[in-house]
Amino acid sequence: MSLVLTGNLKSIDKKPTSNVLRLRGHKAPVLTTKFNNDSTLLASGSMDKHLAIWSLNSITESNSDFTDETEIDFNYLQLHKSAITSLAWSNLQETLLFSASADATTCCFDLNKSAKTKTFRQNSSINQIAVSKRDLVLTASDSNGVKLWDLRSKFPIAEIPSKFPVLTCCIDTHNDTSLYFSGIDPTVHCYDIRNTQTPTWSESNQVHSITSLSLSRNGEYLLSKSLDGTIKYFDSRLIVKGKRAKPYLFDGPKATQEDYLIRSILVESETDDTKKTVVSGSNDGFIYSWDFLSRKLLDRIEGHTGTILDLDYSSMLGKMATCSNDTTVILRDL
Repeated sequence: MSLVLTGNLKSIDKKPTSNVLRLRGHKAPVLTTKFNNDSTLLASGSMDKHLAIWSLNSITESNSDFTDETEIDFNYLQLHKSAITSLAWSNLQETLLFSASADATTCCFDLNKSAKTKTFRQNSSINQIAVSKRDLVLTASDSNGVKLWDLRSKFPIAEIPSKFPVLTCCIDTHNDTSLYFSGIDPTVHCYDIRNTQTPTWSESNQVHSITSLSLSRNGEYLLSKSLDGTIKYFDSRLIVKGKRAKPYLFDGPKATQEDYLIRSILVESETDDTKKTVVSGSNDGFIYSWDFLSRKLLDRIEGHTGTILDLDYSSMLGKMATCSNDTTVILRDL
């Protein structure tokens, strides 16, 4: 039985849009955005086929103030022939950025060389990628299931087929052994990276297609977001031990018929292990946040004029980056 978040979404006051910086440059919906490891750069990918890399050198303090007039330099690059659907930074080399596209390719771009250094090719649109601690790249696609790639190899080192399009994936970078994926079929699958022949476990805790999977920093909690707007989490370690997971439900905003894949993340305090916040994009243009332990809805934050598709958080800056089909990326306090 799921535990349901109580409360009325309409009773939550809108949070003022102070300390907000809108990054303008894309000419079509922005599908993905990610901070690099030291939060000096922010990458964003769009349906305009372009990748923007924004320099955050002017924002150096965790509580630094900025306005919508703050100047941010950026580079505008075209690496793909179709929409950029997902981004991930290397965990081994600060200058490497991985990008996935609806053109069925995943690219590795070296900022120092200003060039693509590797391209992985498939035959269907790639919906999301994830990168392990050792820079193994996991790709989730419409018709190829998930594939695991090594930069030293031309072909995937592992392939896990799926009868249905896979919309989301993630890797436990704490132990760097487990990968997770789900999609049109709302079953979450877990595999050991070292043995992808048989699943470690599979668990169905959603009714509708799953558009987002994310893990806590220590790999303990797995967060899933459904196409109907609901978000659930469970203790992934219990399933490994053969115990059925008890999902906890966060009652999200109602979804619409839009075809976008909306992501959610778990923001964790660097100093307090008990302080965790679930944050999600939505169809109604608001960022929603919940207290992880109490499942209480905390904020409904405005700023975008369209669907919020992806988001990332920098603990170094204390800032949240969100992107939307309104063609902007917004940098703000959480």
